[in-house]
Amino acid sequence: MPTYHGINTAGFLVNRRWAGFFLLVLTVFALSTFHLISLQYNHASLLQEKADEVINKIPIKSNSLIPILETPKVEEKTVPKKVDSPMKENIKEKIVEKIVTVEVVRQPTHPIKYVGPKLNMDQIHKKMAKLLYGPIVAHEDDAEKSMDVPIEHMWQELYVHGTEILDQTWEEGDYGTAGKHLRTFSQLYTLITDRQDLQISLTSLPNFSKTGYLVNQLEQKLFPWLNAKYRSLTALRNSWSGRGIVLTSGRWHFPLALHAIVSLRKVLGVDLPIEIFYSGKGDIENHMAQAYAKIPNVTVIDVENYFDQSAGINGWHVKPFAMLASSFKEIIFLDADVLFLQDPSILFNFKGYKETGTAFFFDRSIGKGIHDTHKWFEGWLKDPTEVARKARFWNHETIHEMESGVVAIDKGRAYMQLLGVCWMNTKQDREVAMKNVHGDKETFWMVAELIRLPYYFVPTYGGTVGYVDKDGYVCGGLYHGDENEQPFWWNGGVLINKHFHLDRYINFTHYAFDRTSDVKWKWESEISPFCLMPKNPKTEIGELSLLDKAEAAEMVEFYKVVQQIGGVEKRWDERYKAV
Repeated sequence: MPTYHGINTAGFLVNRRWAGFFLLVLTVFALSTFHLISLQYNHASLLQEKADEVINKIPIKSNSLIPILETPKVEEKTVPKKVDSPMKENIKEKIVEKIVTVEVVRQPTHPIKYVGPKLNMDQIHKKMAKLLYGPIVAHEDDAEKSMDVPIEHMWQELYVHGTEILDQTWEEGDYGTAGKHLRTFSQLYTLITDRQDLQISLTSLPNFSKTGYLVNQLEQKLFPWLNAKYRSLTALRNSWSGRGIVLTSGRWHFPLALHAIVSLRKVLGVDLPIEIFYSGKGDIENHMAQAYAKIPNVTVIDVENYFDQSAGINGWHVKPFAMLASSFKEIIFLDADVLFLQDPSILFNFKGYKETGTAFFFDRSIGKGIHDTHKWFEGWLKDPTEVARKARFWNHETIHEMESGVVAIDKGRAYMQLLGVCWMNTKQDREVAMKNVHGDKETFWMVAELIRLPYYFVPTYGGTVGYVDKDGYVCGGLYHGDENEQPFWWNGGVLINKHFHLDRYINFTHYAFDRTSDVKWKWESEISPFCLMPKNPKTEIGELSLLDKAEAAEMVEFYKVVQQIGGVEKRWDERYKAV
């Protein structure tokens, strides 16, 4: 056996040949693997580009399940269990992000143990409303006040109820059942989007991470008309900013709305931006829209571009949808025939508005006693809030509670209430309500009661502003004071009766208002407006200030000019500057 310095050279040569062979095999295998990986990467890159292209073409349909949170925090993701590469996994995650297919767990896997008294769903809603929105909302008896219910248990009950709603429907006009569904949605949505401070003890609970997807499914079920322009309620909310005035106008309202805007701009110097909404082609004519648009800082918008036509938005019912669609976060809505004696923006400083995000005004006190409207309302609202319990309507002192000629809403806080008002004004859900209330006006506070949300009415009931007749009554438009009972605004314009004579004007000298709901009315006629005699005329009838009289007289003159112009294409921009 040949050796070299003691080494077996024959064995060494054999081993070296095998080593070279193995090295060659390893090199070929490495090159082949690298080539395959490169091909796979290139293929995945092409697939990624193709997927991006497909994903971007996927339309957002009304029944798509889009996460309500911009960046939802979920512990369990819906991704394929088997993936060939991180690239493909990324593609699948993008598709899931575009069309969410999360399966909501019907029952919490580990129910929260609760040893307190048994609560029904109404009591859960009441407790959660108090926690979310404050004590101003809930009415509780002594037994309910003593109940200490942990939020973990309330969330669990809301979650379970939410999953049940997905398989339920309600009969037309069953506002009791619908109210429970709306309350569950409202409270779950508010909890996960606006009250992160309450989530500390919930984030570790099984299935809490699925709450956002459950809420999204409920949103699609309860408000299927919502997503024509924005993919979700959260996206709609993110589109709002600033403050402004919102009006709605059809053909008939055109001269009134034009006059209201001119009076705001020219008489009071109000420079808030204004958005005017109409509903679909034919609601207003082109020259009317052009006349509005000639006024600085005025935008004209078709509300049908924002919501699915299944909502049936028309007539009075355009109003809440216009408020919801408006780009303003804080809005003052005006009827077309509303005129002010003060800058309407003072509404944003009202104490009640700051507390609740709403400011409503009372209608006239008319129709004492129990009417079918009261029976209908009390039939489905079994447990009103403290606000409603003190209301004239609940105590059968009037058949009309609210006047919606002016509505102030901070949508940043009261968005859920406004969404609910839109729901009650949709074609399929308003039929029964409209047989019991006059138009949209009562739906604002009734929905707040239904969902158990805070709201605020400016003190004193609807009165009149105009002239004093031979019997001492004050006759004129539907008058409202501010928080300090000073003349603020009225509804009805400057005509004696806008439905009959277009050349008979009110002489504005006095106002009357109502503190007691114990008043006398003279009904309007062809030659006379409404006339009011309050219970205490010495303290509830006043004379307008010289400034108020001068402003009202100027508004009368402006209306005459608007009538002459008619808004037709007669160089309205030049006429407006000359007014």
